[in-house]
Amino acid sequence: MKQLIKNILIVLASIFVGLLLGELFLRLGYHRYRYVVSPSSEVWNAERYFSLVPNSVSFAENPDNKKKHWVIYNNLGLRQHRDFDERLMDRSQNFAFFGDSFIENRRIEAQFSISEIFDFVLNEKLGPANVLNFGVDGYGPDQEFIYYSGLKAKDRLKFVFYFFCSNDLQDIANNKLFSLGSQGDLILQSAPNQSRAIKFFSQFHMTYLVIEAYQKLTAMIQKQPQTLFPTNLMDMQVAETHAELQKNLKSSDLQKIRHQLQLKKVPANWDLLLSILDHWQQEVQSHGGQFFVVLLPRQIESDSEIFFPEQFQVINLRELLIKDDQNFNFKDIQFKRDSHWNEKGNLMAAYYLFKTLSSRKVIKNIPEENLRDLLMAYCQAFNRP
Repeated sequence: MKQLIKNILIVLASIFVGLLLGELFLRLGYHRYRYVVSPSSEVWNAERYFSLVPNSVSFAENPDNKKKHWVIYNNLGLRQHRDFDERLMDRSQNFAFFGDSFIENRRIEAQFSISEIFDFVLNEKLGPANVLNFGVDGYGPDQEFIYYSGLKAKDRLKFVFYFFCSNDLQDIANNKLFSLGSQGDLILQSAPNQSRAIKFFSQFHMTYLVIEAYQKLTAMIQKQPQTLFPTNLMDMQVAETHAELQKNLKSSDLQKIRHQLQLKKVPANWDLLLSILDHWQQEVQSHGGQFFVVLLPRQIESDSEIFFPEQFQVINLRELLIKDDQNFNFKDIQFKRDSHWNEKGNLMAAYYLFKTLSSRKVIKNIPEENLRDLLMAYCQAFNRP
């Protein structure tokens, strides 16, 4: 019996040493899995399912012309090509944009995003300012509120903008991060924890050697070309969770919600949305800031304005656009092959957002002619008419 235990221990020790030597070789002498070991642009987040990775880089493509462009996340994990020093934010006016894919704007080059255009105008005319793009593709207002609440520099964000998208209502239902108590109080739930095994094994190069060997063997047996490269395990779980949430969104009664808005009826989950926004606004105000709800320039979001109480500062982009052009149609500022706004849409949104804040005396007024000249100069600098 002792000899059997001894033999088992020798075998286990040999396997351990072999794996250790293999791991050392892959780390020091064979760098094939160097990048896959680190998560790419999204990682698991126990509070809001997933979050963006600071100082990471990926690619995306324009839906219409299919041209690829860099998607760079800065030191704070924001989709912007410049870093922010939180220690210096006391010296500037700080604007924060929160939203989903419309604000992260992965589908266009970063310089054409509403946050960058707005930042340019502010710094040209109103002195030191920062516009921080906290948009995350796939987020709902529940995740955005949690995101804001966890920021170290939230007390320096004096102007906070939440961009409302109609599918935010269904995001709340799918995510299940908040619920309303019997007294109408907001109750926070946690996202499911990521598997400890995935966290542990995702750190090792040997893990991806085994995965790639399995992929090649499977491809050989099925007589198919092996074209996949191993993906970080944590990336895989984030992607699967994200895909499941989106699947639920598409298979849900989202059309019913839109129909209710069109009929001027209060849609499902509206009380929960208002509760989240109310708590968010109170937290912003407790730090001396102002909170704004910006409605995307589509009919469905514009129709929802009647359901927002007067306590919220609402900016209805579609109504502003229609005042200048009665024939305005969102399709004019939308990708032909995608439902999101394009470069022109971001430019026009920045223009009308700036005009609104100026007219409400939130920021210093800039003559309309000067504002148009600034935006034209900005576009021409990037060879855009």
